[in-house]
Amino acid sequence: MVECKFGNYSGKEFVYKDRNLKAEILNFGVDNTRKRLIILTGIKNIKNKRDKFVTIFDINNEKVLH
Repeated sequence: MVECKFGNYSGKEFVYKDRNLKAEILNFGVDNTRKRLIILTGIKNIKNKRDKFVTIFDINNEKVLH
């Protein structure tokens, strides 16, 4: 379970950018203990519905883990 403790974020530095340009970040959470981002993205399919994907990103190593 991911619980967000803030309402917005303002910054000009990229931490994560999806490889697929059609992907839209729907939601995200931060695991401060392990320094990871849990990112929910969606890509509209041909039926105009969203296929959803979860990405786990390691902040320290700047790598996608899964």
